[in-house]
Amino acid sequence: MSAETLQYAWEWLLSLSKLQLILLGGAISLLVAVSKVIRFLFLLGLLVVFLTALLPELTKRYEHSPLPIIVKELVHKGAEATKDQVPTQQESGE
Repeated sequence: MSAETLQYAWEWLLSLSKLQLILLGGAISLLVAVSKVIRFLFLLGLLVVFLTALLPELTKRYEHSPLPIIVKELVHKGAEATKDQVPTQQESGE
């Protein structure tokens, strides 16, 4: 955009009445709201497609791979490593 274009746009905005400016603001906010609703519906559609079509296939592949055994072993090691140690009588000073 050139400086002249911006100047013409600014002059056009300044020439509008209060009612026209309110209507213009309302129209812009309506466009923003509609675009947000459309984006939400698009993401919701992607989520539904993922949950109904892709997730069952991924679950089947996961169950037939060696990954579940590896994940269970890592979870078990993590649980053992973070478990609180029970103090013995010598450590507690009794």
